[in-house]
Amino acid sequence: MPSRARSVGPSDGGLSGLRRGVSELLFLYECATQDVRRLQGVADRLGLTIQSASHLQSALRRRGLLDHRSGRYRPTAHGMAWLERQLTDLSTDVGQRLGRLKIVRVARAIAGQEVVPGASVHLEMVHGVLTAFPGPDGASRGVARTRARPGDLVEVGALEGIVPIPRGRVVVGVVPSRDPDRPEVRRAARALLREVPHDWTGAQGIEAIWLCRQIGAEPAHRFAVGAACREAASLGANSLAFVTDEELARFLEPMTGPEATAVELRHLAGRPGH
Repeated sequence: MPSRARSVGPSDGGLSGLRRGVSELLFLYECATQDVRRLQGVADRLGLTIQSASHLQSALRRRGLLDHRSGRYRPTAHGMAWLERQLTDLSTDVGQRLGRLKIVRVARAIAGQEVVPGASVHLEMVHGVLTAFPGPDGASRGVARTRARPGDLVEVGALEGIVPIPRGRVVVGVVPSRDPDRPEVRRAARALLREVPHDWTGAQGIEAIWLCRQIGAEPAHRFAVGAACREAASLGANSLAFVTDEELARFLEPMTGPEATAVELRHLAGRPGH
């Protein structure tokens, strides 16, 4: 006789699996640990309607996970094995997630204004730097442990909340490798330096480094500029990079991936082909 197909259910994925089958898991657990004779009682404990509880028990019985004997709902041997596997997977998954979760209760920041020990402060990201300001009105709050003047390091304890970090902006001035000393290229570079708000500058490619020096913008970063721009953006800092057209593809490589970084390209000699 052909075997009957059986739904596997949320047997993998830890919390992901629980999200798909939390009601089934909790219903079966109730039947394993309580004397469940009426669906109304288990429905009340789980916050379900009687119709939902009836649907769950029917689905579990069809899958061979639940039985109804002597007026009581009980997991089958297969149901107990399934329940144990789900809870074990869930416990392992939660443990791994907790291990990756870094809960910070004390941190150091730069004082944006004068603070005194015991004063309430709030934390913000300013130009990519964690900065503490007096007052509790902020998404991330704490208590100053040390005295600090503006610009000093201050230790903040009793932290709560999360520091909001808006995504930083990355603007790239694309420098022509041929004839980078043309007057119009210099004018465009100076205009970009003047008009684009930025926290730091970078340059990639010898012509780009030369151009920066010609317009009085010694680049703060000349190595792994693309990676630095991506990190700066993740911390809310704005970057202005001058990159030669020959180096552009290599510069953009770190910007791709699951959390791609948006880049604004400004061609200093006009669009290619123009």
